[in-house]
This record gives sequence, C-alpha cells and structure tokens, in this order.
Amino acid sequence: PQGFPELKNDTFLRAAWGEETDYTPVWCMRQAGRYLPEFRETRAAQDFFSTCRSPEACCELTLQPLRRFPLDAAIIFSDILVVPQALGMEVTMVPGKGPSFPEPLREEQDLERLRDPEVVASELGYVFQAITLTRQRLAGRVPLIGFAGAPALQLFESHAGHLGPQLFNKFALPYIRDVAKQVKARLREAGLAPVPMIIFAKDGHFALEELAQAGYEVVGLDWTVAP
Repeated sequence: PQGFPELKNDTFLRAAWGEETDYTPVWCMRQAGRYLPEFRETRAAQDFFSTCRSPEACCELTLQPLRRFPLDAAIIFSDILVVPQALGMEVTMVPGKGPSFPEPLREEQDLERLRDPEVVASELGYVFQAITLTRQRLAGRVPLIGFAGAPALQLFESHAGHLGPQLFNKFALPYIRDVAKQVKARLREAGLAPVPMIIFAKDGHFALEELAQAGYEVVGLDWTVAP
C-alpha cells in the first residue's frame, strides 16, 4: 500500500512463509506488557478500554519493546473485547475477576440486540487507525503482526485446552479454518498480496495435526509442547 515505508527486516515474514533465514526471528507474546515500566506508566494514564480506543496510545505501547530489544516483529496493542463492544455489548473489567458481560448472549433472540456489521466496522475505525499509525512510525524497521491491514495476522484460540479434542473439533476448528479461508479469499478479491497467518490455540497440543492443515502458514506452540 502507498504511504508505508519499505520493509528493512523481513526475516520474520520469510520464516512465516517457510523460507530459509540467517537466524530464527524472535518476537514475544505480551512483548508490550507490564514488565516494562514505560508500559505501566502509559497504562496508568487512562482505563484499559480508553487505551484501546486511542490510536496514539496503542501505537506507543506497541513500539515500546522495540526501543529496548532487537525484536524481529511488532504486535499491535489491542484486545478482542473491543469487538463485542463495537457490537453494542457492555463489557466491564471487574477487579480480581477480569472482563465480564453484564448482559451476555444466552438465547438466539439476543443476537437481535447486536449492531449491523457495517456499523461495527465503522465503530472499530480506531483499530485501523492504530495499525496505520504504527506501520508509519515503524518506518519499515520490522513487520507488524495485527488485525486486518497488517503484513502478518495471528488468530488466537485462547480456550482450546478447556474444550478438549471432541469439543474443539466441533466448536472451534471449523471456524478457525473458515477464518483462514475467508481472509485469503478477500485479499485475492481485493487484488492484495497474501499475508502469512499464524494460528495459536492455547493448550491445544491435541490438535496440532488438524491445526497444521487448517490453512495457516504458522502454528504457534505453547509451553505444553516441546519445540
């Protein structure tokens, strides 16, 4: 896309495509996190969701670890909970518990409360703004892992281990496959170059073969799997 600086370090992207690289590229889960004093300082300025809705704050938090460490990729600071918010659902952060939905979706008719997808896309404009701003400020140093618009995408299935093999194959795997299929199809339809996609299913060690055939270029391993 026009307006983005030329990428100077593509080691991560080449590795994601299965190409040989001079070294193993490194990026870290939660690399923008509480272990950084500057992260804690930035986060203290406003509440979590206000931070997520600020492209400037998301960009700053994304770039902080790269100022300290020679990482091979940045990963955009955001959260999946901004999606149900954009759909019109209330999400609260309960101290000692974490995110909570005061009015969860329990029945089929509850879906009628959700906003139209076109409205949702507009509501999430700040995410795209954060990605654009971050790519510009990276100045081509490393690629950005993020949501639509980033040169690499990662899909998280954070509850694979809670489901177990049977329920995972029924309730998660079909949608994991569909996400990869739809993203690749829409990129083709838009005349855009393909981007490598990563699937990370936490504690999903029982489904590595299925995940390897799900349409992603990279399968993420967690601490329960010997690399």
